[in-house]
Amino acid sequence: MLTLEIQIGGNFYQALTKLKHAWDMWSSIPVLVTTEEYEEEARQLLEGSFHEIRDIIRIINWKKIQRLFELEKEMAGLKDEIGM
Repeated sequence: MLTLEIQIGGNFYQALTKLKHAWDMWSSIPVLVTTEEYEEEARQLLEGSFHEIRDIIRIINWKKIQRLFELEKEMAGLKDEIGM
């Protein structure tokens, strides 16, 4: 199970707290979606207070999520076109 938190600014401590809590409670894989601008700030927090999830958390740039959506949309269109 994944737990997603989208954070493009603001309080990263709070976002990581939510993800850590979900990991503690349900052993879910924490996923932080953010911008390249804030990736470093998130990684710095993972070196300190949130070191327990440092090796588990996935930090994903929002552009990758957008690209995934575009590819899935394109794939659905191709499937319709060929009758799958």
